[in-house]
Amino acid sequence: MKLSTLRYLTTIVDCGSYSKAAEALYVTQPALSQAIQRLEQEIGMPVFEHNKKTQLTKAGEIIVADARRMLELEDHMINRLNALSRGETATLRLGAAPSYQRFFLMRIVSLFRKERPDVELEVVDGFTNTLIEEVENKKLDAAIVMDPLPQMLSVHEIYQEEIFLALPPNHPAIAHLPRASDGRPVAELADFKDESFISYEGKRRIGVMLMNEAQKAGFRPNITLYCKSTENANNLVFHDTGLAFIPETTMRLSSPAQQPCYCHIGKNRLMRKLYVACAFGAEENPDVQKLIDIATSLKWSADDM
Repeated sequence: MKLSTLRYLTTIVDCGSYSKAAEALYVTQPALSQAIQRLEQEIGMPVFEHNKKTQLTKAGEIIVADARRMLELEDHMINRLNALSRGETATLRLGAAPSYQRFFLMRIVSLFRKERPDVELEVVDGFTNTLIEEVENKKLDAAIVMDPLPQMLSVHEIYQEEIFLALPPNHPAIAHLPRASDGRPVAELADFKDESFISYEGKRRIGVMLMNEAQKAGFRPNITLYCKSTENANNLVFHDTGLAFIPETTMRLSSPAQQPCYCHIGKNRLMRKLYVACAFGAEENPDVQKLIDIATSLKWSADDM
């Protein structure tokens, strides 16, 4: 099955007639008809319905769907080879918050480079609100972000992480909190309504999560300090500066010698999802699709952090 024949077939479908396809392809109509006849003989089935010259059969639909992907790959390969001949290199720009770079993105990048060694990767720091804007504006090819997300992005879930309530190690409430099956304390947020909290700058998602969960618990948190990063908030809690919401990723990557007490929030725990996000249509770039395939196929585990 030749790529040229597949291109003929998809062009007939796109143009809606043999004559228009022949003009678009700069071939004669008889040559086009003969190519389709040879294809039908090769597969042993018709690709167009009888007496409906451009309506695909089930076999035709299968061939056209896969043919489009094969032709996209051919076009992409040619573009990359042309770029190489001009001394250019394909580049993907990826974004993530620093902690997600350290675990999620670096592991994805490591595997991607084995598959696409000729593609340059540029990693950009940022938090979800900023990253979403840059993906939408196509300044980034893809980014690791967390929910809630706008509907105008193509998103692919890669992990679900827990959000903990971090208490200073010497907090008097720790000794009285019930324990979950993993031995970790379970805290009800309402019991800490009179405490000082650390939140996050720039309307970061985890700061909004703190405000929403506190509202559900019937109080408005007393925010005494704002941080840019969860790593800084984590250290501040350890040094008895206040309480904070800390993501599982930050907890796992923090130094064991300087960890606050991490409590499950309620019996059901507080969770959020992480995604690889790109603009709609970006997956047509095989490099972006390969990145997504790697990210979604990995078996992420907290134990790997």
